[in-house]
Amino acid sequence: MVRPIDPTASPRLLALLEGTDGHAAGSVLARWSERLDWSALPKRLTLADGSSLELDHKRRQGIVREVRGGTFVADLGRPDRMRDLEDVLTPDLTVEAGPSLDGLLEIPFIEGRGEVSVNDPLDPKGKRTRDFIDLGPVPVVRFLDGDGFPRVVGYGDLGHVTGFGTTLMSDGGAYASLRTHSGLAAVHDARRTSFKRSVTGSHAEQARAEGFAPVTTKDGVIGVVVDTRTPGHHLVLAAYGGPHGGTVGYVVDLRRPPVEDGAIVDLRA
Repeated sequence: MVRPIDPTASPRLLALLEGTDGHAAGSVLARWSERLDWSALPKRLTLADGSSLELDHKRRQGIVREVRGGTFVADLGRPDRMRDLEDVLTPDLTVEAGPSLDGLLEIPFIEGRGEVSVNDPLDPKGKRTRDFIDLGPVPVVRFLDGDGFPRVVGYGDLGHVTGFGTTLMSDGGAYASLRTHSGLAAVHDARRTSFKRSVTGSHAEQARAEGFAPVTTKDGVIGVVVDTRTPGHHLVLAAYGGPHGGTVGYVVDLRRPPVEDGAIVDLRA
């Protein structure tokens, strides 16, 4: 289940901050790990020594500006950007396997890792994600509901996922999302610049008819076009798991919009 917000969390945080100076307030914020009800928090507080605390509701940050100079920023929104396995890969979904990307090009100076992106293959100006993943084949799958409608697109090793969290777009300026005008998604080796010019109308037709269409060059399968059925703007999440708890894959949640005000928008009944 989605971790609920404890209605006592915000008042408890304010109580801990009461009477603190800038240094102590920074220590309180650094240790805080619960989800907060941001509507119950003020936007600014003046601390005991005259330092100021800004509670940025959009970015979900606590920013301490000490009276003697210096700024400390605490990320208070991390719990709002994390979800457990069953919150995203819900029990009603079944897996439909697609093709796998062949061995990725290694990122210079990052041994053993490649870069995969997802975007609309028919939108030359569309933004893409920047997803780092282990070298080797990258399976691409769809998760379908009981009516056979795709609800999640996944890529990477999703066999031992423990949870999900937000990731970033390629420019690092926003949380990752897929905006598709065509109702298609392309999962591809981001370091192979030949991908976009290799996609043809035949790939789009095959994906719409079969669910997937591999894009093959002399280097093997460098991308997969996936049918998402309808246009939309969707959340992209990193999948965590494996023996070290790192990023093992990514999913596009076709049911959820992008992050809003620093948080994942949860499904509603």
